Amino acid sequence: MNQLQMDQSYNRQRMLILTSSFPRWEGDFAGCFVEEFARSLLKEFEITVVCPAGFGSETEQRSGDIRTFRFNYFFPKRLQLLDAGADLQVVVRRSLVAKLQLIPFFFFFFIKTIKLARHTDLICSHWLIPSGLIGALVSKIYKIPHISIEHSGGAHLLRNSVGGRQILFLIAKFSTRIFTVSKQLQNILKTLCPSFRGFELLPMGIDYERYRTEKESFDKCYKKKLLFLGRLEFIKGVDILLEAVKDIEGIKLLIAGDGSQRSYLEQMCRNFGVEAEFFGYVDTKKKLELLKLSSIVVIPSRVLKNGRTEGFPVTCLEAFASGRPVIAASVGGLSELVEHEVSGFLFEPENVAELRSLIKKLLADESLRLRLGKVASQIAANYDWKLIADRFNKSISSNKG
Repeated sequence: MNQLQMDQSYNRQRMLILTSSFPRWEGDFAGCFVEEFARSLLKEFEITVVCPAGFGSETEQRSGDIRTFRFNYFFPKRLQLLDAGADLQVVVRRSLVAKLQLIPFFFFFFIKTIKLARHTDLICSHWLIPSGLIGALVSKIYKIPHISIEHSGGAHLLRNSVGGRQILFLIAKFSTRIFTVSKQLQNILKTLCPSFRGFELLPMGIDYERYRTEKESFDKCYKKKLLFLGRLEFIKGVDILLEAVKDIEGIKLLIAGDGSQRSYLEQMCRNFGVEAEFFGYVDTKKKLELLKLSSIVVIPSRVLKNGRTEGFPVTCLEAFASGRPVIAASVGGLSELVEHEVSGFLFEPENVAELRSLIKKLLADESLRLRLGKVASQIAANYDWKLIADRFNKSISSNKG
């Protein structure tokens, strides 16, 4: 570290970020928006991250100015199931071993946080469970300000759990702010904890200039390329998309992501005769390439029986910035971001016929695609990380005042 960097670090506050999901290596998809959030704050904060160990990750890492400390919680380590790249609620629901790992997971997360928190000025937790609860407890012990950012899973878990309301009261008691990425999530938490006055809206952002394109471009072989970006899990609703396109001629699906449903979805494609290419997890470079090749981005998310759904999918913003029209299920933060027939199309969750109709309508009208894409790109500019970081810093500063 040179003298200028040392001087800058002395002028910055120290922030400890707690998260259950964080990139395990460069270009990793897991918790990538948490890392981007952290990077957007580096001018104001010296950042240290605490998160669980993941497959292929180092125990201690440094990526630029961000230090990451990962904790192990089960032995042998190869049997650790609560990986940073997994949907923890899904893993715990399906595996008895994962359920047994919850107690040591919380314990070692707490111990690692206790060790590092004594050298910090602010604790910022992503997701109320488990990070928010641990951040609140450590805040009480050290009298360090704590803020939490809820993305979706934690709010729905608290709403549907015995004692969830009491846990939220505890987190709120030792938090100066609880940010939510959508108004829907904020309303859920306000209903559970109406006395707390520190709820605030803070969506996640994107690097707008990286995704922005001047005009729509098409692959010469296929003008009907539909793109899905995300985890291949039930909540994401890719099976709904396959049902919708199986009778549309000339369609090719580009499916970027991986998850427990991949084999099932690949078999669906074969059964339906749908032409699809599965890319697995993709880095930003590949994601940009796929966005340029696609005509439409489809986000067919569903609402689970327990009410859980999307928080604020950054995928939608990435498509917006790229000038790609979006067709999205009217759920969670998607219904707040996409304005029907203005910046994209919304359809009722799991309504296959409506989704099929909207896909046909959009594919048949190039001028409509361009118009929607232009408006969407303008909207995405408002979610550049520089602006999101500024909102965050102003909120934190006003709280100090």
